Amino acid sequence: FEASDLDRTLTSANALTQTLFGMDDPESDKYMRASGSHNLLPSDPTYKDYLIPSLAPFPIFTTGKGKNDITHRAYANCPTFHKRVRDKLYKSKKWKQLEAENQDLLMKLANWFPAHATDGVVQLKNIWNVYDALHVARTECVESQSDLTENSCKAFVSYDSVVTAATMLTTEEFEEIEKLAEHAEFLKFGAGIDTDPNDGVVTAGNLLGSNLLWKILNRSQDDGDFFLYSAHQATLMGLLATLQASKDFWNISNKKFFDYGSALIVEIHRSTGK
Repeated sequence: FEASDLDRTLTSANALTQTLFGMDDPESDKYMRASGSHNLLPSDPTYKDYLIPSLAPFPIFTTGKGKNDITHRAYANCPTFHKRVRDKLYKSKKWKQLEAENQDLLMKLANWFPAHATDGVVQLKNIWNVYDALHVARTECVESQSDLTENSCKAFVSYDSVVTAATMLTTEEFEEIEKLAEHAEFLKFGAGIDTDPNDGVVTAGNLLGSNLLWKILNRSQDDGDFFLYSAHQATLMGLLATLQASKDFWNISNKKFFDYGSALIVEIHRSTGK
């Protein structure tokens, strides 16, 4: 099991090992700290509020920290990719058109997310951060009454403003935001070399998934039958772009974009023929 060096991906990998392989003693008093408690000392009265049961049977490895992670987080650390996005995609006719067509929605979001706004409008390049916060709030914070869930939500997002936005948006408005965020993410991370130029410009190409693909292929020749990588939506998009499959994925009708817990499964076979 490998993960990027972030709390949420490490915790997700740990949770998955518990689900796949079980816990020897569900009533154990062993605990681990949940994300959001890293600034607290054990002596803090609220420290115990962040503890969650943990008996992960497998260690989780990381292969790079910060800018050294060019496998799971190549999307954050590839200068060529960022140059393409900055100098080509954001200046393209397709991107500007998409932003102009959604001005009213982006202006409304600026009321709750001023940090992501310029001149009273949330920039399209920031739409994923806004959508992700709203998605967390709607799925984890608004409907749940758990004290632990509420503490976790407060640790990750600007709780009051995001929950206010999540409760004031209609279902139709949220779906519109989701669709816009998915379109923008596809143009940024999924526009591989198979993409029609009319849909945007080549951004990710094979830049973001090549290292991960080589690791998958090389490991198939060594010991071990199963490897799991706990990473990010952009990691999955980058791998699809490298495989020249991002456009096919985008065109699947009536299917969700990557949601929480999504996975790509790669199975390697050795040819016995010539």
